[in-house]
Amino acid sequence: MIEKDFKTFAESWATAYEMYGKTASPAVTAGAFSLLSEYSLDQVLEGIGAHLKDPKHGSFLPKPGDVVR
Repeated sequence: MIEKDFKTFAESWATAYEMYGKTASPAVTAGAFSLLSEYSLDQVLEGIGAHLKDPKHGSFLPKPGDVVR
């Protein structure tokens, strides 16, 4: 991802957290963006969606490693 992708990423990350009744802090969002920056925005968004649908791991808030998995 590149800097111009941050807004879209942050919105998706916030939506994922809201599904668990939580709010992602700006620091957590920025940290996740940095850790996932080697992947394309499409890959990250796909990974977030896959985590949310995962019957085993999807019951927990997503972390960058979950998105990569």
